[in-house]
Amino acid sequence: MDDANLKQTGLNSGHLQEFCGFLPLFWRNLFLPFKHGYRGRFVEAAMTGKQLEFDQRIHRLNKKHAKLSRGYRATMRKDGLVVMRPQRVQSAVPFKVLVMAFLGFVAFKTFLLTSLGSGGYQYRVDSLAEGTQVEKAGAWIMQIDPLSSFLSTQVAKYLP
Repeated sequence: MDDANLKQTGLNSGHLQEFCGFLPLFWRNLFLPFKHGYRGRFVEAAMTGKQLEFDQRIHRLNKKHAKLSRGYRATMRKDGLVVMRPQRVQSAVPFKVLVMAFLGFVAFKTFLLTSLGSGGYQYRVDSLAEGTQVEKAGAWIMQIDPLSSFLSTQVAKYLP
């Protein structure tokens, strides 16, 4: 039913909504040209306000249940009610471990560069680059970078 037919019959969208509330459930998806929507969506013909609130509550509970399934902790509110709150998802490898591994790798490269010298170190990296794909990747990682070179010169000042 379009707007012209609504004007001819003298009905408004409220009357149609009220009427469609009595239709069987398979008529719920009947699209009627309402002027206003519910949160950007058109209201289904047989959907009343209470049904919409119920559907929203079910949606919120499903979202909360999904969050709680990843882990939760129990906390007590000021009124004594125990409430389950979802825990934050933590990564498998903490950030501190990644930083420490990176610093250890840089320290390893620095001490190798200091002990072998830049010529000997570069010779070994070049021979590594002639190997398999894994060795080539290792050579790319082990190449002399500005940080390792700078740290190597600083460490060499303190060594005899």
